[in-house]
Amino acid sequence: ARIAIDSKNLILKWPHKHEEIFSNFNLDLSWNHVGINTEYRLLHLVLNHPNLKLKSSGLFTQDKNGTLDNIDFKANFELFNATYWLNYLTKSHIKPKLYLWLHDDIHRLEHAVGMAIIKGPWQKFPFANNEGEFKIITDLEDVDLLYSPGWTEAKNIQGRLTIDKRNLSAEITKAKIGMADIKAVNLSIGSLGLDKERLLLH
Repeated sequence: ARIAIDSKNLILKWPHKHEEIFSNFNLDLSWNHVGINTEYRLLHLVLNHPNLKLKSSGLFTQDKNGTLDNIDFKANFELFNATYWLNYLTKSHIKPKLYLWLHDDIHRLEHAVGMAIIKGPWQKFPFANNEGEFKIITDLEDVDLLYSPGWTEAKNIQGRLTIDKRNLSAEITKAKIGMADIKAVNLSIGSLGLDKERLLLH
């Protein structure tokens, strides 16, 4: 089977959220049975929204029980006023500490552009033992956030953020903490999601 949608000014509304208007919504998705599995092929998904531009494609395999088995997904995205989307985070799918940090401590993110890749057996995500590939690379502009409770807020951050499996690294080219101007700082956090994260600055 196949479904194709090409819509202008599409209105979507999630429960308990206000409606979102996408100036462009373009989808081409097909699926068929391969042996006892079902294969979903996303030829493309294109979204345009005042706060988002997204182009993505992928291949997803579902086993006979309806469980997601393998995934091969790629996306390019651009976010404007990206904190707009933080209200769509769901507590049930994110570690409590990470949810609170994302939702409460990122105060501003004016612009982000990047790409994401997820490829491998979904049950092994985020592939910490190299079972697959999970990577997000994003260039950030004008970010205000609290790195940790009790720290002074870092403002006007610019740089590149990379998430590779369970490792996060950031190359900060510019920021301001209090009265201090910060340049050329690298930070890294390992073991994301395991409740033993450690922030390293150098």
